Amino acid sequence: MLGVLAAGNEYHTGMMRTTLAAMPRRSAVLTAKAAVLTAVMLVAGTLAVAGSVLYLLLIALLSLGTVTALRNSATATGVVLALLFVFPILIKVISNPDWQRHLQRIAPMPACLEVQATVNTGQLAIGPWQGLGVLALWAVGALLVGGVTLQLRDA
Repeated sequence: MLGVLAAGNEYHTGMMRTTLAAMPRRSAVLTAKAAVLTAVMLVAGTLAVAGSVLYLLLIALLSLGTVTALRNSATATGVVLALLFVFPILIKVISNPDWQRHLQRIAPMPACLEVQATVNTGQLAIGPWQGLGVLALWAVGALLVGGVTLQLRDA
């Protein structure tokens, strides 16, 4: 939610036009927002273990990229929540265990939650740190799409 709110309210109120008028380099705006969001999430997560901190950070960056691409807080929230919570439910509906395991390896939530596993790691669909890597790819992808759409359109 914090990632969505980092830019979503600006789109909602129209303040994004003011932000972009003050700083016309759109990539610098997104980079600055990502840097501030990163700092806030790292501070907020310092009490958790390292994997959980990275997990929170990557979810926030995924959310920031999503809202930047969609320009609407409610829609971005729905998309991120569906990606994180509905996608894993749909995986359970698939009857083929090989397909289930494959989808658990590429879905952001099941893959990244493996970082919190401390026992029986050999039975996981994907390794703990590889799972975080999957979420990192989703976050980078969302930020790239958000950055490209920010470059190509008006606020």
